[in-house]
Amino acid sequence: MAIHSGIRISMNINPRNFTDLQRNLIAKMKSDKANQAMNEAILETANEFVPRLSGSLVQSGKATAKSIMWRAPYARYQYGGIVYAPNSPI
Repeated sequence: MAIHSGIRISMNINPRNFTDLQRNLIAKMKSDKANQAMNEAILETANEFVPRLSGSLVQSGKATAKSIMWRAPYARYQYGGIVYAPNSPI
């Protein structure tokens, strides 16, 4: 119990709710680990189809639990097939 600015605040933690919270957090951690592993496998497979000149686009690939991305400056243009040159015909 804490008192701040004349307002009384109290908090009761129900052990059953705490156990549910703990289970939910553990399930989320397992889910994040599974997503991370799946995304790493997808990145590894997808890198076989990434265009290579110097290999910098492949090396810029990163997989997290929520996303897969390539961080090279020209990755968006490779993905969309966009020609990015000032004198190129359209």
